[in-house]
Amino acid sequence: MRLYITGGTGLVGSNIIRLVRTRDDIEIIASQYGPAPEWDVDYQLDPLDMSDTDAVRASIL
Repeated sequence: MRLYITGGTGLVGSNIIRLVRTRDDIEIIASQYGPAPEWDVDYQLDPLDMSDTDAVRASIL
């Protein structure tokens, strides 16, 4: 399963990722708005403007 989390580097998104990443059957893709986080990530970061519908569609398909 693929889980796409908007705001993956924010307060809520990063905590959801922390809970979900213990599962091996879920591929995590997180949108990133702004600079990359200063911590190591073990999931895919997608620098994406969520208001760009074509880019969002291309990213999740």
